[in-house]
Amino acid sequence: MAGATPKLIKELREKSGAGMLDCKKALNATEGNLEEAIKHLREAGLSKAAKKSSNVAAEGLISILANDDKTKVTMVELNSQTDFVAKNENFLALKDEITAHVQATAVSSTEELNKTEINGTNFEEYLNSRIAIIGENIVARKMTTISTDNGVVNGYVHLGKVGVTLAATCAPEAKEKTADLLKKIAMHAASMKPTVISYKDLSAEFIESENKGIIADIEKLNIELHRLGKPEKKIPLFVSRSQLTAEALAEAEDKMKSDLKEQGKPEKIWDKI
Repeated sequence: MAGATPKLIKELREKSGAGMLDCKKALNATEGNLEEAIKHLREAGLSKAAKKSSNVAAEGLISILANDDKTKVTMVELNSQTDFVAKNENFLALKDEITAHVQATAVSSTEELNKTEINGTNFEEYLNSRIAIIGENIVARKMTTISTDNGVVNGYVHLGKVGVTLAATCAPEAKEKTADLLKKIAMHAASMKPTVISYKDLSAEFIESENKGIIADIEKLNIELHRLGKPEKKIPLFVSRSQLTAEALAEAEDKMKSDLKEQGKPEKIWDKI
């Protein structure tokens, strides 16, 4: 049986994505048997990938995929060792392929993903074969999918590094506008990079630090405003909603009532003021 021929090399490259020299060696080693050559490359790829598996994958990209009717959106963090490889065409194609696979299989962890099959191959083996071709360790580190039955979802990725997905309930006729709104909100969130979902999650130490910092900034600004003869900014008592406890609100209400009483305002209209 003949070994490597230009036609077989071309066909093997298209099926495996491996380099020309690797394809030639695999075909010669298997006497031109295409299926055996693919197996040979996979086995060679696994050994190469194993050597790279201990390498730290700290770069990479965030990928987001929403289905056509905007009822399901998936976000995946795919890591590589270097930012250079994260821009590689093979890596970008792999990113899109894995994101679509995560959405189709509804997995939510690397462990679950590794147990699935992709293109008729165990995912972990398939990823190792791509690692051998791309030349760096690659890890699908995080993944999540959100869906809705009575609304829409959407998402946004900022420069491939910050991803946001959102869901909202809406009327059927408002889906298109709501999906557009969600994308704009996601863009804002990606830009601001919030560290928590709710103000209730902020630590007391962080709030105190921010309180002092904001007051110091305003006091500094007021010095310049005073020098210029312009109205000065008010110094806030609170900078976070979490500081508005029942006691703080009651104290503020009593202070306002006292001020209104001193001004001679009738008590019956205090609530309107």
